[in-house]
Amino acid sequence: MKTRIAGLALAALLCGGVASALADPIGISSGTISAELGEGVSAFLNSTMFGLTVIGPAGALQMPASGFQPGQNIDLSAILSGTFFTNPGGQPVALNLNLAAQPVGVTATTDPFGILSTVLTTPFTMTGTVAGSNVLGAGTLTARGSSASGATPALLDIDSADWVFSASSTSSTPEPASLVLLGTGVAGLVVRRRR
Repeated sequence: MKTRIAGLALAALLCGGVASALADPIGISSGTISAELGEGVSAFLNSTMFGLTVIGPAGALQMPASGFQPGQNIDLSAILSGTFFTNPGGQPVALNLNLAAQPVGVTATTDPFGILSTVLTTPFTMTGTVAGSNVLGAGTLTARGSSASGATPALLDIDSADWVFSASSTSSTPEPASLVLLGTGVAGLVVRRRR
């Protein structure tokens, strides 16, 4: 009986735990994704596994960006998807990222010419893939916007957005392989105690 339990624990560690550990997302510990809406996107992503700087076309970013009114709650969640190119080097890299932002209330100031401007800040989380590898991260989104001169009513459009990653917000959940090792140790203690 003791041999079977030890054999099952070892099989779980070698088969299930290692495969699961390889699929664990890579935490982005620092970096920035910057977009000038309608112009282009650049990203610097840093983790314990890689550091990557890429640039891509404006069409790679899908984000609600126009027609906001002061006092309105808006969701600035975005999708960044497409082929980007390393800078320097120009090597193609596929990015497919979901940037989920918490809804934020629109506040605005008016300049002497009647043009509204806004700076919106809200937390975000990111999941997705970089060159086929699963990634995750979190941080703060800062979006800047303005209204067209003389528009009635004055509606705000987002002009630029920066997603800034922070190391403290990446998950510190144990890997599945670590959990299997812990479970194996507990099973060993139970078997030993019954002796």
